[in-house]
Amino acid sequence: MIKVYLTLLVGALVAVSFACSNSSSPQTTYPLVLTTLSDTTSGNTALFNFRVTKDGIPVANAQLRQTDFPSGKTFDLGIKSDTGGHFPRVTVVFDLDTFSQVAYQAVRDTLTSNFVRWPP
Repeated sequence: MIKVYLTLLVGALVAVSFACSNSSSPQTTYPLVLTTLSDTTSGNTALFNFRVTKDGIPVANAQLRQTDFPSGKTFDLGIKSDTGGHFPRVTVVFDLDTFSQVAYQAVRDTLTSNFVRWPP
C-alpha cells in the first residue's frame, strides 16, 4: 500500500515538473545572433559596428532593422551584411523629442536575430 502511494506521488511530481517547466518558462530563441563588435558613444550620439552569425557562421545579405522607442516604428536601414557577416557602421543621433531608445535586429529571409538596444 505504501509502495503504491509512493509510486503515485513520484509520478505526480514528475508530471507537475514537466507541466511547469513548459508553461512557466517560455523561451524565445533567435536563429541569428546580432553582436556589437564595437561602439563609441558620446552624449546623444553612438557609432556601432555589428556582425550577424548563425551557429557561429557569418551570415551574408542580412538586412538591418531599427526600431525607435517609444513609438515602436520599425524600418529597414537599407544596408546588408557582407560575406563576413559585418554591417557598415551605423550612426545614431538622438533627437530626444522624437525617440529615447533604439533597437537593432538582423533579418535574413524568415530568420531574425536578437535585439541590440541603445541605450541598454
